Amino acid sequence: MAEGICGGQKKTSEEAQMATVCQHILETRPSALKCRLVETKHVRFCGFASCTQTLPVGFMAEPPRVMVDNSLKWIGEKRIVTKDRKSYHMEVPRETHLFIQVAASETFAVGEMTCVGENQHVAGHFLTSVIIDAQISVENVREHYVELHGVIETGTDRVKMGCEASLGACVGADSTYVWDPAK
Repeated sequence: MAEGICGGQKKTSEEAQMATVCQHILETRPSALKCRLVETKHVRFCGFASCTQTLPVGFMAEPPRVMVDNSLKWIGEKRIVTKDRKSYHMEVPRETHLFIQVAASETFAVGEMTCVGENQHVAGHFLTSVIIDAQISVENVREHYVELHGVIETGTDRVKMGCEASLGACVGADSTYVWDPAK
């Protein structure tokens, strides 16, 4: 049926020839940043004589979605503000690791360790006298993107994003992608 639409006639195998079809597609390759945050928490028990003991309830949180305005702020200021409103310097582009004590306190002085735990809800359990430490990993790495027909795709993760290229940024499942829409 297709040969009728194109106006051609069916050819025999002796008359057929191989043909190459060329198609011109305009694509741009903007370079930009992928922003991702991963927080790992470790839970320890403040035990007898202030000795700490690691509990098996330590957990790794899933990477929270980083909103575009937060990504742009982090990149522009080269700073991240944590949930407890403390500000930390970070390098861009690069991966920055922060080590923060979330709950309780430990002190080391004159060869003596003092541990004062807190009561906390951890992984669905209420625990007494625990210390919670967090390792926050902030990833701002340079990536190359492909823009084709107004749709952006990451070159590294091979993720097609549901955002128009003209927006300059897009929030993905576990990362936020930021590029310069003018380029």
